[in-house]
Amino acid sequence: MKRLIPILLLFTSGVIFAADQTRVVNIRGWLFDVPSFLTKKVHEGPDFTVTYFNSGPKQMSLGVYEGMFPQEFANGKAGVRKEKEKIGGEEVTWALWEEAKGEKRSFHAEVFLLIDTQANSPEKFHFFATAASAAELSLLRQTVRTAHQKTAANKSLHSTPR
Repeated sequence: MKRLIPILLLFTSGVIFAADQTRVVNIRGWLFDVPSFLTKKVHEGPDFTVTYFNSGPKQMSLGVYEGMFPQEFANGKAGVRKEKEKIGGEEVTWALWEEAKGEKRSFHAEVFLLIDTQANSPEKFHFFATAASAAELSLLRQTVRTAHQKTAANKSLHSTPR
């Protein structure tokens, strides 16, 4: 047992170290620090866009819906708990829940954020995350917490196309 503990600590440290390496992603004038190991895929709909950030073996996924009609995935789920916080200067409420399919558990979170608070636009971001552990879900939520709107000073920086 004494030999197993250092091995687990090394594995855990490796996950934390990998999560510290991020890249800045620009979505609709909002900047996010996304872990480098997440791959990006964009789906364009008729009046919405969804950007997916996925990891292969870690089974982590973060989706970013941009549009006027987001679906609330937590609606009707059992055991949903709510957490309030401020992201990008906006008061938001996270919905958090767990699901079990046989022996496999998954951890979920979602939050909604107005894309342009100045323009009275109904367009929203819907961030939705799924992970195999609470720690991995926490990492995805931290990615969303880094969200902030570009300012005139940093508009020339980080110009990633939509």
